[in-house]
Amino acid sequence: MRPVLFSDMATLRTAATGMWPADILPTENEGKATWYNWNKQNETLFNKRNLTSNDKGWINLTICKNDDTIIGYRNFKYRGTKVISNMAALIPSERGKSYYKESHTLIRKFIFDSTGLNAAIYRVHIPTTSSTINDSVINVNNTLYSTVHHQVEFPNRGLYDVKEITRAEWTAWIDHSNQAALKAHTYTLTWTA
Repeated sequence: MRPVLFSDMATLRTAATGMWPADILPTENEGKATWYNWNKQNETLFNKRNLTSNDKGWINLTICKNDDTIIGYRNFKYRGTKVISNMAALIPSERGKSYYKESHTLIRKFIFDSTGLNAAIYRVHIPTTSSTINDSVINVNNTLYSTVHHQVEFPNRGLYDVKEITRAEWTAWIDHSNQAALKAHTYTLTWTA
């Protein structure tokens, strides 16, 4: 994972395939504007430190394989020591290869790890309707989150469950013997672009 680079945007724009009505993808200029906004948002926190109770902002990351091949992106906001997932998207050629599950595990490690953000709570929005894109989100998250905090309706996207997990719940889940393979995965975050 690393902050989104301008050169990533041509690839990352394709991650929106299948997510919006009429399958409209961002234009090149919209990609440039998005990168500019994400870059400005990243500057707020990217000096490698834990979250504090007064922090507010966004983090936007490119998800890469070990060889730096781009497979998608993730962005989330933080309010104090609470992290709220906004969006994770993989490019179409990398969907269905278990990268979604692995990326979710690694981002949670980063969020809760004392060498990462050291957050207290992580909130996610999980779709309630099955579809090709939604199924991996539903399956990955429902193994970890059990309680619905509340529900929200997104226009043209449907109803979503809002669920939260604490650092202690995450630790208990990842330390369970059923998660040994996922626990063994490591992440590297390059803090400067």
